[in-house]
Amino acid sequence: MSNQVTPSASRMAAYYTLPTSVIESSNAVDFICEYLWGLEGIESVETILDGEIGSEKPQGLIVIFDPEKTQPEDWLTPWPDAWSAHSELSKNKPLLGCVKTIMPEDWESSWKQFWHQTAVSETLWICPSWETPADISPGACVITLDPGNAFGTGAHETTRLMLQSMENLSSELTASGFNWSDKQVLDVGTGSGILAIYAALRGCRSVRAIDNDSVAVRVCRENAALNHVDSYITVDDLPLYDLCLTRYDLIVANILAEVILELLPEMLLRLEPGGTVLFSGLIEKTYPAVEQAMTKAGLEQIHKKQLGDWFLLHGKSPY
Repeated sequence: MSNQVTPSASRMAAYYTLPTSVIESSNAVDFICEYLWGLEGIESVETILDGEIGSEKPQGLIVIFDPEKTQPEDWLTPWPDAWSAHSELSKNKPLLGCVKTIMPEDWESSWKQFWHQTAVSETLWICPSWETPADISPGACVITLDPGNAFGTGAHETTRLMLQSMENLSSELTASGFNWSDKQVLDVGTGSGILAIYAALRGCRSVRAIDNDSVAVRVCRENAALNHVDSYITVDDLPLYDLCLTRYDLIVANILAEVILELLPEMLLRLEPGGTVLFSGLIEKTYPAVEQAMTKAGLEQIHKKQLGDWFLLHGKSPY
């Protein structure tokens, strides 16, 4: 159900170190990510970011792949002809020496090498459980996270879009007298639980998080406990259509467009009049279909946001 991917015996990961010249290029990383996402056997691509807020630079990519369908050498040789005109990609080919394969049994330990605290904004940080937060502004919200075997750290553009939009929503509603403790939130495809945990940390006392991956369910529960909000989050692997028709004030879904389209009727049945939806996991080719479905369903589009190649749609139901 979620964008997050659980490594297993049938999946492997690779860490792709980006050359400095590629990092400095404005669009070379986007070229690489778009290419990788289009290959058979690639299940997820997550950018590892570093640097000051607002000027972070990608340092590498974590790529989850099915070794029966593809291998790292297949991704980069032959180098795509379409990139021959791109100076940074052309002169750095084939970059095979930059790829380190991660075996499934080494997955958890690999995060400690590849992932460190991440700034989503000036007032929101994601910090791995094995680090002590440092140089974080007083009063900032800090989400402690251990991805374990559930892929998803908050570094990926789709997750950052969601967190930034939830933070903006939180600020706007709080300023207008909105009381988060009275509201209910549904996180569809929770993965590591990061969105559900953010909602609880902001004051929601009734958060439902669902995922069809039993490992993600376990990891979400563990992360909720790490952040001391486990008493406010109910996590399970029930399909959306099996949930009782509780009405939610906010529904978030960081999942693929085709899954959003499939589940949209069920989500709308569970959305309060005047409630808000945030949909991410969308790319340029797929977000128009979700936009059209939202309009047809009577949702007002509040805004569309883009980060890299990814899009988020913010909608509101009529009263």
